[in-house]
Amino acid sequence: MATYTSPQNGTTLDTFLNSNAATTNYNTDVLVYIGEYAPAGTIIARTLMQFPGLTNGTVPSYAAIISAKLYLRINGDFSTNARTFRVYRSKRDVNISQATWNIWKTGSSWSTAGGFHADDCEQTDIGSLSFTATDSGWKEFVLTPSAIQAIVNGTWTTPTLMLKADTETDDQYGFDSSNAGTSTDRPYLVVEYLVGGQEILAPMWFM
Repeated sequence: MATYTSPQNGTTLDTFLNSNAATTNYNTDVLVYIGEYAPAGTIIARTLMQFPGLTNGTVPSYAAIISAKLYLRINGDFSTNARTFRVYRSKRDVNISQATWNIWKTGSSWSTAGGFHADDCEQTDIGSLSFTATDSGWKEFVLTPSAIQAIVNGTWTTPTLMLKADTETDDQYGFDSSNAGTSTDRPYLVVEYLVGGQEILAPMWFM
């Protein structure tokens, strides 16, 4: 079995969508945000992420994905509620350096601002994680292997992940982005996979 860990060297692409700054792109910010900002009313954020290693051949297109886990480090707690955060696959060919609350790339608007219309994004998550109202540290999202498999082999052709809070009411967290000053605080993805000729062996006590 082989393991791919995405490098924390800035090659991961990320940004967040901000309902209070609907035409602003945040791909160079050191933080990304998910959820509604509790201290100031209805300001909603959703995060978009891309991992080029899934699509540039680093993970072979013929690999069989066994597991996938996304790691994010909390760097700001603006929540007053426990909430579930979910990971979805976007249906749009998002340009991370151009995407805003209103558009997924220059000249192309989301069907609904914020990018979560059924034409913009899958409505079934590929991973989720429950947060308390006072969480901290690293968080691990376990992702559906078949969903990552489709990105790797190209049958899912829009490899952007959206992270969104379930209810988006007083539940925002900030996370270190791919631009964080300390590289080891940046998000990363760990994918375990098999390639041709490999097989999973039964434990000796089964034999």
